[in-house]
Amino acid sequence: MKRENITLPISGTLVNLNQVSDKLFASGALGKGFAIKFDGKELRSPIDGIVIATFPTGHSYMVRRDDGLEILIHVGLSSSKMKDAFKTQVEKYQAIKKGDLLTLVDPSYFKDEQAYCPVVFSMPDVEVILDKENEHLTCGTEAVRIIW
Repeated sequence: MKRENITLPISGTLVNLNQVSDKLFASGALGKGFAIKFDGKELRSPIDGIVIATFPTGHSYMVRRDDGLEILIHVGLSSSKMKDAFKTQVEKYQAIKKGDLLTLVDPSYFKDEQAYCPVVFSMPDVEVILDKENEHLTCGTEAVRIIW
């Protein structure tokens, strides 16, 4: 069993995933995780790894670590068609380090109910603990623990 701290990929308020209005994320159907009610302009990787998926608009990324940990980071709800809101800084299959910039985000494109960044883990048995729930935090802050 592994235990580790995960940093926030974007600045904002850390919330439970079930507070996100998108039912797929909130229900845990896409995996267990957390969300950030974001106001930040930079999305950074919370782990070292390889970018295994990017989307043309720049709204979503999957990063896989050598030990199998995979994280899906999705910026904004209903954001798949908002290509002007993002400026992607990485490419698929690029090796990255924790803290590397994935994309620049323009928060002004998002209505209040859309400004969430769900972060989910691909492992079904992961336990996610929010150490600083409902606190406004800066990108890179250790605020979540996982056990898997």
